[in-house]
Amino acid sequence: MKFHLFVWLLFSTCLAYAQNSQQWVGKWAGTLESNGSELQMMFEISVKNSGWYCKLSVPSQGVVGTPFSVSIIEKKSISLQMEYPEASFSGKITDSNTIKGYWLQNKHSTPLVLKKVWGIWPVPKPQTPTKPYSWVSEEVRISAAGGRIMLAGELDKPDSVGKFPVVIFISGSGAQDRDATMGQHKMFLVLTQLFISKGYAVLRCDDRGAGKTKGHLQTMINSTSADLAQDVVEMVNFLHTRTDIDTQKLGLLGHSEGAMIAPYVAARNSKIKFIMMLASPAAGGLEANSYQNKVALQKQHFKEKDIESFLNIHKSLLRNICSLSDTTGWTKLADSLVNQWLTNGSTKKARYILFRGKKQDLKTIHKSYQSFLLPWWKFFMFYDPTQDLDSLRIPALALNGGSDQQVPCDPNLNLIRLHNPDIEAHCIPYLNHMFQNCTSCDIPEALAMDQTISKNALAYMEKWLEKQKP
Repeated sequence: MKFHLFVWLLFSTCLAYAQNSQQWVGKWAGTLESNGSELQMMFEISVKNSGWYCKLSVPSQGVVGTPFSVSIIEKKSISLQMEYPEASFSGKITDSNTIKGYWLQNKHSTPLVLKKVWGIWPVPKPQTPTKPYSWVSEEVRISAAGGRIMLAGELDKPDSVGKFPVVIFISGSGAQDRDATMGQHKMFLVLTQLFISKGYAVLRCDDRGAGKTKGHLQTMINSTSADLAQDVVEMVNFLHTRTDIDTQKLGLLGHSEGAMIAPYVAARNSKIKFIMMLASPAAGGLEANSYQNKVALQKQHFKEKDIESFLNIHKSLLRNICSLSDTTGWTKLADSLVNQWLTNGSTKKARYILFRGKKQDLKTIHKSYQSFLLPWWKFFMFYDPTQDLDSLRIPALALNGGSDQQVPCDPNLNLIRLHNPDIEAHCIPYLNHMFQNCTSCDIPEALAMDQTISKNALAYMEKWLEKQKP
């Protein structure tokens, strides 16, 4: 589902020329300690166009190679600055392997010691396969959207000769690469290893706007789940041109939004012979979005009556905004809905939530809800997955995590069982949205933990695959 990591978008203008560059150039890593938590940070310093070029990576926040806006390096000192959020690092090199300095953000200065590192940093998560892989990988390009998109991906196959059954991986919301990278985790790369071990080939592509996939900007901006489903159809057609693929055993595996797209494609395309749905939002996008908001507010210790009051106006705004065919007057509609809510018993805390703690300025609502005008939201909010689950007549597996804070397990799996009892459905206890064993089960924990996918979840998939053998 849509969930937003804290990513710093910065642009680089390097102001100093490279002098004494050898002692500075390279990767420098350190741990920022603040409020009882630790944050691994890596600074990469290089020379570009006769000036300094410095980038920041914070794996636990999904920040990878983000340039600093200002980089000033002298003989023994360094000063790096960001525009948004306002933050900076200043320090001095004390020996060939150490920079001692301070990270300044939100007017709070924290000591930060950086050590020079070589090779791969951070160290890959334990489950992440490392090269050379035990399988054969082939880089592929697939035309989509009438030639306006060129999907980039790879076809992975067992290192043997034959025609292989194949699975297409479909990622969740947001532009993700072929590995479904989240922080240091590479969920689809881990799953590839499982499927290869069972004799399957895997096709996985970078999403529109991610990795090496390129295309017409406006086409990508206006993409909906239905458009992404058509990308999957193009992948299916591509596989049907291959002599090394057994197209009578062609399936789909989708995670989160991908678990909506998989049955959408399968219900309309007889070339699909099985599907696997991970964290399926069978109740639809509106319910998933509302649940995510509810969980977030509960974590902030708001009372249920205040959460319910807020969700009433939130759902009303989403339903009405996303249903507009002409969005030119959407702010007037939003103002009318909010004013009606304000006069009909909204709670004080709910008003605080809606207006983000600020005074009751309707412009705050306009800014908060403007993104819901995108075509993606309109389809996501109103598409009903159960209509396609009803019509499936192929083997299907649905797995959801019992502690998922983005897609609640029981309500969605119960809908799947109700609409299609033939689908094998399991709620796996104590797993989050990424199918990791969790405690707090939120995104920061998911990013920080070593486990990428629980062995229990992998075992369910492996057992189901064994059943599909003729």
